[in-house]
Amino acid sequence: MLVLGGWALTNIALGAGLQGSRSGSDQYFHRMNAYWNLVNLGIAGFGYYAATQLEPSSFDLATSISKHHGFQKVLLFNAGLDIGYVLGGLYLTERAKNRPDQRDRLRGFGQSIMLQGGFLFAFDLVNYFIAQSRTDDIPVLLGATSDGIGMTFVF
Repeated sequence: MLVLGGWALTNIALGAGLQGSRSGSDQYFHRMNAYWNLVNLGIAGFGYYAATQLEPSSFDLATSISKHHGFQKVLLFNAGLDIGYVLGGLYLTERAKNRPDQRDRLRGFGQSIMLQGGFLFAFDLVNYFIAQSRTDDIPVLLGATSDGIGMTFVF
């Protein structure tokens, strides 16, 4: 959430600052970057707050594994949405070609949405693969070895 929040704050600052000094589609590009990242900042803030309120030691093993797999599913679902954002941005940039009265706005917004969707796609996939690399530890936590599943008693 810190990475997402940093991305959001950077885009809000640059978008708000640059939109006033730009013209044409560049102005709309920066404006949409700022707008889009207000939402990202809210998501990052909520996610960070929620994570700080959890007490991982209060989860039993089954709950931890369930939450881990649920998190991975959310990341993959979000990656699918991110592809939709990129395609939506592409649609707007293509639509700009046939709408001379709204060309700059559609083009700028479309380019911004493609950039933001591309970032979120990479963000979600990187986080998915980080979580996936931790999945390899689950059999060990369950007592599985290369010889099978076992039980350990500690005295």
